[in-house]
Amino acid sequence: MSELVLAGVVTAGAAAFYAGLLAVWLRRCRRHRRAGAGYLRDIEIEPFHALAKTGWSSKVVNHAAMEDAAVATLLIDELVVIDTEGKLTPTARGGDPTYAPEHGVVAAWLECLRRAEGPATVSQLRDDPELRQRCEAFVQEQDALLDPPTSPPSDSFIWVLYLVAPALGLFYATLMVSPGEPGLTAQFLGGVFEVALFGLTYLTAAIFMILAYGLYGLAGYPHYPDVVREHCVGLPPHPATAALGADERALLLTSAGSAATPAGADS
Repeated sequence: MSELVLAGVVTAGAAAFYAGLLAVWLRRCRRHRRAGAGYLRDIEIEPFHALAKTGWSSKVVNHAAMEDAAVATLLIDELVVIDTEGKLTPTARGGDPTYAPEHGVVAAWLECLRRAEGPATVSQLRDDPELRQRCEAFVQEQDALLDPPTSPPSDSFIWVLYLVAPALGLFYATLMVSPGEPGLTAQFLGGVFEVALFGLTYLTAAIFMILAYGLYGLAGYPHYPDVVREHCVGLPPHPATAALGADERALLLTSAGSAATPAGADS
């Protein structure tokens, strides 16, 4: 069997293998999205929890979106005031240590501002350890209320792809570096031996790494749809955020140290 024929057979087999696994993935993806979307339609996600799930992944807490809504709530409820420099100051009611907002996240932000003992911006407060801990604890409590159907199925077959990818990279690298020699099987096995133990050439290693990395990337992508994030991103804005006027919104962005689109709009 010639090199060209063998390369064609291996390529066709790999393409069929990947196509079959892609079909399996697409079928699982559809089932996962239907199950997750159906479940999420029947429940009401707490507004701050929904904001926390709107980051680049629902598994990563979107603190920026939560802080935006929490501070907006404090402003709407007249618990804090904001000056032209974006610094927050508790009002008489907000500064009363015996008073605490009903929502835990809003209360955590107000208490954090009280601990600052003076006007402070959102950017100065957001890294407070106690504040961050309380916000994450809230998200964990809410996460526990979500049922398993929203979790993607296991990707047991993905590990097969991870093993096939470098094997194909090694095959093509060996074939490209030492073409035209008689005895293709012996040549390939010899090339594998040399690459594995001695490193045939820097060129072989470079080709192998490039091909393997590319195939590895194809094997690991795409992932199952994040139905929780998709659902939460599609929800209406937090009521407090939507109620802010243009001037307050601009001051809040200044306080957060950003002139970008408000966090949570499409984080």
